[in-house]
Amino acid sequence: MVSRRAALLVAVVMLALAIRLGYLALVQQPAPDQDAWEYDLIGRSLVAGKGFAGVWDRPTVARAPLYPLFLAGTYAALGRDPDVVRVLQAIVGALTCAASGFLAARIFGAAALLPAALAAALWPALAVYPSLLLTETLAGAVLVLLVLVATVSPDQPATWRRWLLVGVLGGLAALLRAELLPVAMLVVAAAALVHRVGARRVLGWVAAAALGVSVVVLPWTARNFLVSGAVIPVATGLGTGLWLGAHPGDITETPGRRRADLPEYMTIYGPLERDEVALDRALLRAGLAMVAAHPARYVVNAGKRLWRLWVSSHTHAIPGLEESFGAAARARAVGTLAGKGVLGVAHLGLLALSAVGFVAASLASSSRGLALLALVPIAYCALVYAALFSTARYQVPLLPVLAAGVGYGFAVLCRRGEAR
Repeated sequence: MVSRRAALLVAVVMLALAIRLGYLALVQQPAPDQDAWEYDLIGRSLVAGKGFAGVWDRPTVARAPLYPLFLAGTYAALGRDPDVVRVLQAIVGALTCAASGFLAARIFGAAALLPAALAAALWPALAVYPSLLLTETLAGAVLVLLVLVATVSPDQPATWRRWLLVGVLGGLAALLRAELLPVAMLVVAAAALVHRVGARRVLGWVAAAALGVSVVVLPWTARNFLVSGAVIPVATGLGTGLWLGAHPGDITETPGRRRADLPEYMTIYGPLERDEVALDRALLRAGLAMVAAHPARYVVNAGKRLWRLWVSSHTHAIPGLEESFGAAARARAVGTLAGKGVLGVAHLGLLALSAVGFVAASLASSSRGLALLALVPIAYCALVYAALFSTARYQVPLLPVLAAGVGYGFAVLCRRGEAR
């Protein structure tokens, strides 16, 4: 017999799916552009038998492979229609809500399962991003599964198979977003500290996780070496990210501004545009030089990026709400301001509840270890996105993990209200 809690969880997942499919039905989606356009291009190239080819119609090492492969598989099986991809991503996003609930139950107790799943279902960014041909929805699903597998309680056996699976999931996360490559190993290291295991067991855990990562990632690394002659674990991009992040002008303050608008970028890009490896290395050297020349400004801009990473309402991803608050206010667009305001308050409110939940759990001896373990990938990504170029959407894969804290945060606030 199905329990009441299980039935309610299914209802929450169906609600999440209805919200995501309803958004797709009601909001006309624009044609893919920028990153989405390139992912779509590579996916179509794979279907056409041209291989993993980018803008120059030749093999590229500038993109992580898993999302274009997902697009190619969808196009080959179900037709070359981006709307089909969006529906599949809506299904993945809805199922991810259940994973957020299970993670909450693992860390905070069974009572947190449904509130966390509901938070993930209603979180505006998580409802909107399945409509975009970007990595965020799939990366969020893989990341929350990785944390769920890793958060084994101290009284349960933590076998090498568990850490092998953590490694496999970490490898899949890296093949979606290259910067996630270290996450699995960081989580294993944190788990060893939480469980206070001996050196021999730690080595076994690390070896199992490293094997899982290697099995998934090394074949693509070998492919990249054959294509480019360079050792590139997943994709280039470190140089570009550092150059944009180190630029004294704080590029992320003007999200509508393209790299081609920056003469200093085009000076490097122009002679090397067809050599992805040489271009990334040149940008890395130039980025390091800018950090050395303006260290204080770099730190200030990193702080700004960290702030913007969390406070964005993500309404720039919604057709009709793309304008900034400032531009909408100047145009006296009351409807735009209202829409952005409501979604922004919802986003920040859920973040605040999650913070309350994780802080409260970190202060309680019974849940401290698992709560801190779940926050390891959050902390790592926040530091990386502060150090390098980042946009608000890079936060989205972290939200399913953060949703786990919402239910407990709400319960904590309710208990304090009753105590008064």
